[in-house]
Amino acid sequence: SMSDIPGGSELAFELDGRGPLTVWREPEEGHHYVLGVDSAEGIRGGDNSAACVLDIHSMEQVSEWAGIADPYLFAEQVATLAKWYNNGLVAIEINGHGLSVLNRMRDIGYWNLYNRKAFDQVQRTWLNKQGWHTNVKTKLLMVDHARKVIREGEVIVNSPDLIAELSTMIIMENGSVEAQRGAHDDRAMAWMIALQARETAIFDKPAEEAAHVRHEDSWIWDRTDQMFRDSARAEREDTFTFNNY
Repeated sequence: SMSDIPGGSELAFELDGRGPLTVWREPEEGHHYVLGVDSAEGIRGGDNSAACVLDIHSMEQVSEWAGIADPYLFAEQVATLAKWYNNGLVAIEINGHGLSVLNRMRDIGYWNLYNRKAFDQVQRTWLNKQGWHTNVKTKLLMVDHARKVIREGEVIVNSPDLIAELSTMIIMENGSVEAQRGAHDDRAMAWMIALQARETAIFDKPAEEAAHVRHEDSWIWDRTDQMFRDSARAEREDTFTFNNY
């Protein structure tokens, strides 16, 4: 189990076969990490909240948190996990209870939060807004990209539960993508959010190194600019666009 440590004290782990956290690789010095976060209500018998940690260089899933937790407590667990993974970038799905998770992350002072480009219908301009917004169009974008990286062998997925969830996702008659009846997609959503954040965020790198890898790494701006526009366009066209977050 993990305890919230806002001050950055040492972490203490307890081995528990039923605990929510699984670690395949511990943080490595010099590595950058991204966390995708899918939150639920936190009621027993309901959906899990899930967080997936990716190494942005290898695209390996290095850790996974999945369990039942109140959104505020879940936010503290995510903040602690992110701090451990070298202050990793945290991309929180803001739909539903995600806003509570995002606000709690801010309250406890976690700073490395994912921003997306969004078109503000009131101000008629593009803005940077925190969190990942999922709608029918952006979910299709997520699924298409997930299929691509799996097909081309670009990712390493270590969680059997994540693999099981990905295998149950189907395209509905209305074009939306959902888990099959009775199945869950919490881990799958967290993993796909992490993939999107990796593709559309700029990570700190020395200027000379950034210039060298600009044409090699998929997470550098040249390839992500179009994904920013695709995602923002999908959000702009959706009726339920969030304009205040």
